[in-house]
Order: sequence, then C-alpha cells, then structure tokens
Amino acid sequence: MSASYALRGVLIALLCLCALRAQATIVCNVTSSGFTAYYFENDTNPTNGTGSFTVSCSRAASDAITFSYTLRSDDGLNEQSGFNRAFNGGGGTAAGRMNYNLYRDAGLTQRWGNTTALDFAGTINFGNAATLFASQTLTYYTTIPALQNKNAGLFTDTVTMRLCNSGGTGCGTGNLSNGTFPVTINNNSLCLLTTPPGSISFNYTSFQVANATANTSYTVRCTINQTYTMALDAPGGTLLGLNYTLSLSATGTRTGTGFAENFTINGTILGGGNTSGTCGGATCSQTQQRTLTISY
Repeated sequence: MSASYALRGVLIALLCLCALRAQATIVCNVTSSGFTAYYFENDTNPTNGTGSFTVSCSRAASDAITFSYTLRSDDGLNEQSGFNRAFNGGGGTAAGRMNYNLYRDAGLTQRWGNTTALDFAGTINFGNAATLFASQTLTYYTTIPALQNKNAGLFTDTVTMRLCNSGGTGCGTGNLSNGTFPVTINNNSLCLLTTPPGSISFNYTSFQVANATANTSYTVRCTINQTYTMALDAPGGTLLGLNYTLSLSATGTRTGTGFAENFTINGTILGGGNTSGTCGGATCSQTQQRTLTISY
C-alpha cells in the first residue's frame, strides 16, 4: 500500500515540472514603418530603396539566451504574375496598378515573399542570463520597375509579415506574431518635351505670289490623365521686312496618354505679289528665336 502512494507522488511531481516548462515561452512581435518611394516614369532605371523591420522578444530567466526566427511576407494585397502591386484609387485599370517587389539582399537577387524559400532568417541574442528583453532590426530592399505607364498620384498597398519560430514546425503552425506595414508610391505628374522642335526655314522670293510655308515637328509625353497646354511666346514676327505667322497643330487643354504625342509648329509668309522684303543682295538671311512652353 505504501509503495502505491510513493509512485503517485513521483507522477504528480513530473506533471508539475512539465507545466512549468510550458509556461516559460519566449514572446516576440515584429514591426515596420514600411517604405515610401517617389517614382518618375521617365527614368529608365528602376527605382530602388530600403525599409526595415524590428523583431522584439522577451524571455523568462529559464529560457535560452538565443532565439532563432524566420519572417515571411505575404506579397501584399494585390500580388499578380510575380509582382507585388500598389493600387491607385482602387486600381480598376492597368494604369492604376504599380508593380514593385521586396528583397532580402542589396543585390536584389533574393526575393522576400510568401514561401519558406523566401523567408528572412535571424537570431535574437539576449547576451546573458540576466537580460530578459532584446530586439533586432534588419533591412529589406525595394525595387519598382522602370518606365511603368501609370496614373499620377499615390499608389498604396499593405504587406503582412508572419514571425515564426524557425526551431518549430514553420510558419504553417509555428506562427508567433503578425505585423503589417504600409507601402506608398508617389507617381509624380510630369510632361516632357521628348523631341524638341527644330528650325523653321522660309524660302521666299521678292514679290512671289504663293505663300511661303514651313514647319517643324516635336513630341510631348505627359503622364496619363495629366492635363496640359502648349503655347508660343508670340504668334509671329518680322524678318527682313517680311511678316510671318506661327501656329500650333493642337491648341487648348489636352490630356496626357503616357505615350509620346506628335505635333507641329506651322509657319507662313503671305505671298500675293506685293511684298519685296528688305534684302539688298542676291540672297539674304535673318534669324529670330521663338519659345514653346508646355504647362501642366
């Protein structure tokens, strides 16, 4: 009878020891302020940047002084075809979706994403048995592909991070904490004179009957839905006693398409057989500078 009581006492002691170990658990969380990028769609190079996250952990005195973790990204709210995507105003069209991606290395060769192979890995080191709190901050890298033809304005996304115990069963069931961070991409409105106008050269003979005409072409590229106007500093002038006029092939307010649009400046010297000009020799030439302004 006494032996039976002794055995029960051992079992009770073992069960109590297991319960104490289960309570001695490292508690961690992850935070990040996200990243903001300023995008210029005429830049032929990708727009690269950085962000950071911080893993903070607390431990009981009986826990180990190091703790290894992995950190996973969920590819944001709108991932498609291998790219994270930030949306502008709901992103109902292709022009409202901006591609970007996250990486674990500065060389942009190791994606940070939603699979085990793309997880960050790190180790929290408390340093000594007396330290019960420690944190680690790591850098992640961002890239936005060049020459995306998108709406002007803000593109946003939200990325969720999953902090996991790398010594456990992985992020499937070993999830310790979730954290989110915002993504903001500012696509700057712009208009570019992608091909500037050349010279307008008139060939006029004294007292000629026909009008003398000439023109030059140019191209303008403006961000999608960006309104703009074009104007000359003067509608014409006088060269060698001959009055000329200039006009644009397109006037009024226009709306950008994101692609180069072709225009011309047209010039005219009226003929009629009554105008000689002021040339005192066999041939004469004179030049005058005019300015084309694109306003947006």
